[in-house]
Amino acid sequence: MRAVIRVDGSRLERYLERAKGDGRVAAARALNRTMQTVQTRIAREVAADTGLPVRGILRATHLVRAGAEHLTAVVTLGTPRIVIADRAPSDEGRYFGLFFRGRQTAKGVSYRIGRRGRGFLRSAFLTTMRSGHRGMFVRLLPPHSRKGKPRSSPSLPIVQKFGPSLPHVARNIRADEITRDAERTILRKNLEHELRFLAQRGGGA
Repeated sequence: MRAVIRVDGSRLERYLERAKGDGRVAAARALNRTMQTVQTRIAREVAADTGLPVRGILRATHLVRAGAEHLTAVVTLGTPRIVIADRAPSDEGRYFGLFFRGRQTAKGVSYRIGRRGRGFLRSAFLTTMRSGHRGMFVRLLPPHSRKGKPRSSPSLPIVQKFGPSLPHVARNIRADEITRDAERTILRKNLEHELRFLAQRGGGA
């Protein structure tokens, strides 16, 4: 699943009537500049909400650019769940360097998610795998103790647990409000700039 934040340029036709030739190209450039602003603002909102670095969040987003024949620009937020570990994962490229710092306790693992407060997973543990990958794990316990093997046996399989995903976080911030504001104000300014530039080049009315 992906969270999609979209700015549609279909309402720009009345502006495009003022331009000739490269008018739709100018509109596409305006849309793309607008969505770059949206991309940065959303990354900052997520960072403020979670305590995660803006740089890592930006790496986890992708801008699908508008073109002259397709006046729609889209920002998508990557789907990987956020790692919980005692320090940065060694394979951070896979997770864009995003992680919540966990703390091992006698009863499990606690971790803080920025302004959201703390999370806790009972019976979890922090460890580093042979591959070097770090994270929070739990053992898959059988419903009953197996003969000769306690329920806490190291031979039982383990599964990694994660924090919330970026799309989940984005639904809890002002992503829709940021996008609507961009359509109302930033997009118009960017389009006026592009049309003036086009007119100066002799490509506009």
